[in-house]
Amino acid sequence: MVINDEILEILKSVLIEQPAIRFFDVYKGMPVTYNGKLLAINQGQGIFQVHKYQATCIEVNRRAFFRCESLSSAVRGNVLKVDFLSDRVTLRDFAFVNTSIGNRTLTRVTPKEIIVVEIGMKGRTLFGEIADFSMGGIGVRSGAIYYDPRFFVLGARVTLKFELPTAKTPLILSGILANVKRERNYYRLGIRTHLDASVKGSISQYITQRQIEIQRELQLMHDLFVQLHTRSG
Repeated sequence: MVINDEILEILKSVLIEQPAIRFFDVYKGMPVTYNGKLLAINQGQGIFQVHKYQATCIEVNRRAFFRCESLSSAVRGNVLKVDFLSDRVTLRDFAFVNTSIGNRTLTRVTPKEIIVVEIGMKGRTLFGEIADFSMGGIGVRSGAIYYDPRFFVLGARVTLKFELPTAKTPLILSGILANVKRERNYYRLGIRTHLDASVKGSISQYITQRQIEIQRELQLMHDLFVQLHTRSG
């Protein structure tokens, strides 16, 4: 039995027993995670009722992730259809996946602006752009020209200096280089930060502000999809 058929058999029992199904995704760094419900299984396809923000993410990404107690691990389904008038999604081509998307314990957001950051590491100064924020860490993109394995050592102490719209003065904080990943023509640095009182308030305020902006964007996108579906219907 192929994986898709195996998952479909499990989903048939889910349709009867109706355990909680948790959909999860990420939009601009922010977790989008809501409960859903399996409505039907038909010809290798599953029809699910989902939250409106989840429907929006599923349409944008053209795939969905979900978990439930009947499944041994998270499942990915490819999108066949999203009905925004009812917030129902039709998925197919199911597969088990090993993903960390739904495991985030801290809210992470991507900045709206380009935020240049000065990075101090092992007596060397380089520059990059902030990719995302959380209260426990910061992702930084740094050009490949700066990469040197002698400096990009996991566990190395890092100092960051940057400005935020919510702060009156530049923020300076320290952290530990937790991971380094090559992405296209730059390196992504994952820095585990230690926030003292002088910067914690400013970063918390910025994250909260971005959460509100991102949720508003999801709502606007959902409204737009509803209008498009109304006109096409």
